[in-house]
Amino acid sequence: MLTRTFKRPEFLHKLLLGYWVTTSLILFSYLFLRAAEQGKELSILLKTFPELPLGVLMAGINVLLAAGLWRIAPSERPLYLSLALIQQAVSLNFLGVLLIYFYQRQANYRFWQRPTKEQLGLFISFGVLLLLTLLVLLLRLRLLLA
Repeated sequence: MLTRTFKRPEFLHKLLLGYWVTTSLILFSYLFLRAAEQGKELSILLKTFPELPLGVLMAGINVLLAAGLWRIAPSERPLYLSLALIQQAVSLNFLGVLLIYFYQRQANYRFWQRPTKEQLGLFISFGVLLLLTLLVLLLRLRLLLA
């Protein structure tokens, strides 16, 4: 019964939305709890620990991905999911990659399709998200090596 439920695209759609929103809420909650525990303002905590703003940025990107998936027309989902898969892979979010992969597979979406003129805005916005993700990844790498 559970395997049949997991194979429905609607279930995977909701699971992916829930995953992106829940992981972001967990990170934001952790951040506020840590600030309260240390008795510091959130801005001071973000300045003290340079890896926290990068995590907040990635959580914000996940919220944007969830909002986009929630609002996008079903005809736009194949391209949206392909671009989201690339973004999640670049951000090293392997669980997100797997969820998108299974969703695409169960919905019979092709991995990549050429964007139409109407989808150009979607393509450009994902380009900006991808560049922001790469910047965050490079900054995290620099923090690790420093």
